[in-house]
Amino acid sequence: MAQLYLLPCANCGHKIEIEPKQAGSEIVCPACQAKITAPTMGGIKKLELSQSSGVMVDPKAGSTSGRHYGIKQWLFAGGLLVLVLAAVSGFAIWFYADSLVTISDMDARVAQANQNIPNLRPAQVWDAWDDLTSAGPMDEWKESPRQGQNKQAGYLKSFAYGFMGIAALGLVSIGLSFLVKQR
Repeated sequence: MAQLYLLPCANCGHKIEIEPKQAGSEIVCPACQAKITAPTMGGIKKLELSQSSGVMVDPKAGSTSGRHYGIKQWLFAGGLLVLVLAAVSGFAIWFYADSLVTISDMDARVAQANQNIPNLRPAQVWDAWDDLTSAGPMDEWKESPRQGQNKQAGYLKSFAYGFMGIAALGLVSIGLSFLVKQR
């Protein structure tokens, strides 16, 4: 049943029941047959509620709208908000972290270097070792920029998992809103 509001006739003062969907339309007064233009939606909401509208109005509450949001509506709205914000943030961080990951070709380089070792004489092995260590620590003892990016991507993916966990809590909240009984 739609909410009905009482619009006083400007000609005779008779109160006409109107619905919000009649906002801005022309209405004929049943008492005096005068044509009246209904107010806008905001104006209709300010009118007195009809007793036949099916909405209980508590005069002590000071509100004539009769609208009350309970725990069910708050759980659903809050859960939906948390779900959307956390899921969007989590997936954005995840995809950004994926763009940082680089595949290292270190294993291929080591395998290639190991193929030549059996064919080298001891003096050649010594020269190769001397070349590697003369420039400072060997590469495997230093962190390459790629390895740093991979670590950063790992940390970001941990944050993304956290946001997705928060999104799951939003989903749980939405599910609980369907289980809560309306008062």
